[in-house]
Amino acid sequence: MAEVTATPVVVTNGTYIRPYTDAWVIASTVFISTFFAFGVCANSVTIAVIKTSRHLKSRYYSFLLSMCFSDLTSG
Repeated sequence: MAEVTATPVVVTNGTYIRPYTDAWVIASTVFISTFFAFGVCANSVTIAVIKTSRHLKSRYYSFLLSMCFSDLTSG
């Protein structure tokens, strides 16, 4: 396997070495985006189920609905 090294960038007061390679940035972006998309889908489905089901109209499900909305807006 080939070794990947960070390329130095010259700045005005010295040499800046990037802490992460492009491969790490892309991999972490894909990883985080996958969890973000899963969270949005799961919260949206939970909200839809609670809002459409007549049996889920208790205080507990109202609290769960509030947490889903909070999770969607704070993400």
